[in-house]
Amino acid sequence: MLLRPEAEDDVAAAFVWYERQLPGLGRRFLEALVEALTAVGDNPELYPEQYRRARRVLLRRFPYAIFYVTEPAFIDVVACNHMRRSPRRWRRRL
Repeated sequence: MLLRPEAEDDVAAAFVWYERQLPGLGRRFLEALVEALTAVGDNPELYPEQYRRARRVLLRRFPYAIFYVTEPAFIDVVACNHMRRSPRRWRRRL
């Protein structure tokens, strides 16, 4: 699985925001992220296509989604996007 630098930035920004809201909440966000990424790694075709082959998996307990593209040799994580943000933000990355 490959997280693009932009996706890593998305995750870092969300972590910082949640940690500022309540210490420890950022860690719980990361745990939900790892859980979702593990599920994607186990069965990447399970989740619905959203746009140009990009699929989406929702995080539990957090209003975020991971967008990824399945390549023959790896899974390309394009974004970790808040669900209230415009989809144009992550779609430009494809």
